Amino acid sequence: MRRRWFGDRGPYSGSLSRATVGFRILVGVVAVTVLTAILGLANLHPIQRVKDQIGHVRGTGRVAGLTATALPAGDQPDPTARFAVDGVRARGWTTQWTATTDGDPDRACQAQPDQLQPGVAPAGATATSLAIDFKTAVDVREIGFEAGLVEPDERTDRWQPQTLELRWKNGECQSVDLKNSPDLQRFGVHAGLVGGVVITIVAGYAPADPGSRLDLGEVTVWQR
Repeated sequence: MRRRWFGDRGPYSGSLSRATVGFRILVGVVAVTVLTAILGLANLHPIQRVKDQIGHVRGTGRVAGLTATALPAGDQPDPTARFAVDGVRARGWTTQWTATTDGDPDRACQAQPDQLQPGVAPAGATATSLAIDFKTAVDVREIGFEAGLVEPDERTDRWQPQTLELRWKNGECQSVDLKNSPDLQRFGVHAGLVGGVVITIVAGYAPADPGSRLDLGEVTVWQR
């Protein structure tokens, strides 16, 4: 009688119906799918992020066979452009600082694609930009920069790159800020399949001693 009027005081032990179990599974799957889609739109796809982190730690997926040229090309090709992708740390691409100040980081990615002419460098703080081409289109995971050369005297009498504009060759534009350090600095990329990138210096660190030269030691690309 107590059970009838006051209910069972023990834990509920009745089994769920198949319909209830199926409904709960469906709700869970839909919730995970929606959350994954939202995170994917924000470039925060959890599965892809885990894969990217594993690739980052292991250093896998390095893109080989990069070629580099300076823009604009001018009358003579810039022989130093290829040094930015040759794997030799002691030398790099060299250009001249032309801005009257240390540049403006806010200018990065301000120009629209239709305002850029093929073969002409985007407006920057240096005389030329650096165009890097891949053998085939790849899904870039990261791009790394060794900003300037290593020796102290090579860093005190030259400008060092600070803010870079990365115009991926599918129309995407990305701005990155470098520390004033020769160490490798890596940045995540979510541009999809691309055949290359044009790198423009828009701001820099002024040299301690007078100088107008700027070096970019090495550029490395990793793919997913």
